[in-house]
Amino acid sequence: MTLLIRLLLSSFLLTTFCIAPGCSGGPNDLPDLGQVTGKVTLDGNPLSDALVTFTPVDTESGNTSSGTTDATGTYELHYSGENMGAIPGEHKVTIIVGEGATPTFPEGVDPDNLSPQERQKYAAKAVIPPKYNSESTLTETVKSGPNTINFELTSE
Repeated sequence: MTLLIRLLLSSFLLTTFCIAPGCSGGPNDLPDLGQVTGKVTLDGNPLSDALVTFTPVDTESGNTSSGTTDATGTYELHYSGENMGAIPGEHKVTIIVGEGATPTFPEGVDPDNLSPQERQKYAAKAVIPPKYNSESTLTETVKSGPNTINFELTSE
């Protein structure tokens, strides 16, 4: 009888420590990603501190990827954690001005009486038209491997 118990215990331990870790949703469960970099300009000038977001059109294919532009308007997409890139396929793209943008307030609006979110709305409206963010018409296709996707925005 003790031999049977030992065999059962050994089988349990073997399953627990050797097989189960392979089903744990580790790094190998990441989808294939296309590496995406590019430059964002507004009226020909680099757009800094802008959040560039790629959302898969097929919402079941994976997560959104995003990146922030630097002083030269350059961005690189992050998928999750330290994983760089975006899921291959069609994406809706939004570009939102970051906190580095200088807001422009209409006459009669006191910026001191606005929350940070309300102030940001004025910055986004002042710098980037809604067709690039809240009413985005931008779409791009990400392919496996390296992708360079530039955005030449206009303030009109």
